[in-house]
Amino acid sequence: MKRSLSDIVLFLIAAGLLAALIASSNPESIAKNLSRADLTVVAAALFVTLVIICVKIVRWNILLGSVGIELALKQAAGPYMASLFVSNITPGRVGEPIRSYYLKKSLGHHISKTLPTVVMERIMDLSAVVIFCIFGLFALSTTSNPILLAGIGAMVTGLVVVTGVSLNKKLLNKLLRASYFFLKYVPNIKKLTFKFEKIADNFHSGFGIISKSRQMPLLFMITLSGWLMEFSIMKLAFISIGLDIDFFTIASVASLATVVSLLTFLPGNIGSFEASSAILMSQAVPGLDLAAATSGILIYRFSSLIFALIVTSGSFLEYQRT
Repeated sequence: MKRSLSDIVLFLIAAGLLAALIASSNPESIAKNLSRADLTVVAAALFVTLVIICVKIVRWNILLGSVGIELALKQAAGPYMASLFVSNITPGRVGEPIRSYYLKKSLGHHISKTLPTVVMERIMDLSAVVIFCIFGLFALSTTSNPILLAGIGAMVTGLVVVTGVSLNKKLLNKLLRASYFFLKYVPNIKKLTFKFEKIADNFHSGFGIISKSRQMPLLFMITLSGWLMEFSIMKLAFISIGLDIDFFTIASVASLATVVSLLTFLPGNIGSFEASSAILMSQAVPGLDLAAATSGILIYRFSSLIFALIVTSGSFLEYQRT
């Protein structure tokens, strides 16, 4: 009950932020912009979203192969798409680790062996965002403020901590035992106490193998290409309403807004991403009003987030049934 109530509160906050942005951005102008959007260009943006999902499935399959789990792309696609649905509706995208649970249920692979692949994916994605953010701060002087700098600093600190703990078996074991102190009242958790050391060993060895893999340069290039395609979706969204904004500006604004929205910890970053990216875009592009910026961002979010939810919902529902 408490969990459901907190989820409802977070969704209400997200919806409130989005509604406030639209209300303050001239709703009539936004409606006109959306009504005249070029559907052919929007369709191209939807296609790019499909390509990104496919690229991410390939990346995860390569990571699984580095820890000795050889799967066909179709076998990896199911758990990945189901977890992508969960990730896109959970605060801060914390639902991603459920992918390892789905893979265990469908193919029997141990969670402690596959979870390092999910963690490594998260590290690569956040590292890429930080890189684009740093360039964005240099490129857009109007966005160089303490809040964004603090957010980027927090993300860098988090990356260092997660990487350090993942590579240190003793620290990882201590963290698992510390988490047991808080989770021991959950049914069946107590039974796992004797497995914590084995879990730490498996996770540590798997993460170490991945981090030393010869595939890492390729995987990071795939990650960067995925983000570049993500930025191209936003560019297409603005082109659909007749605005051709410089790609570097798009990348800078999108990465900075991603940092801000992740820190708000709202489900799907709804509201926080739209507000921060629309405000940043209206400041970064001379002559661009908030209504036009909001219109482009709304089309982008439909083409990226909403469409991805629609595409992955089937896999999620299938795992829920089975």
